[in-house]
Amino acid sequence: MKIQKLTLKELETVEVDGEFEARYVNAKAYPIFLTNSAVQKGYQLGYLTSSLISDLVKMLPYIQSGNEMEMIGQIDETKMIRTIYLAFSGANKKEDLSFEEFIELYHLDFTETVTLFANIIADTVSNNNNFAKGLQQSTKNEKKNSNLPS
Repeated sequence: MKIQKLTLKELETVEVDGEFEARYVNAKAYPIFLTNSAVQKGYQLGYLTSSLISDLVKMLPYIQSGNEMEMIGQIDETKMIRTIYLAFSGANKKEDLSFEEFIELYHLDFTETVTLFANIIADTVSNNNNFAKGLQQSTKNEKKNSNLPS
């Protein structure tokens, strides 16, 4: 299993020479990856309303082609951050951060969020090559079937 890394840190504002500057303090790196329990937690909290598999099917072509930025229209930023939170909480059982506490420490920009989210999903899919092949085949079959007349 490939494990991604996420650095959480506090943001503080300080005055330097009469100007205010934002800086990060207390940075700490954490391993993150999706677990079955994290996905279940996502459903219980309402963070995952559709099947993760259906999200994977929609995003798989973008992830495999390396076009994470084209994936933007497929899923919103809040859902990406919630999935990253679930991967954080699944991999770090002893860290008991609520989503609100997590957001206070989460400071990735949009591009970094999309890339990390895509990597987490790609890692989840690549954990089982048969699963990935099945997803690929099902998306090919869906495309073929969608071209059939009704």
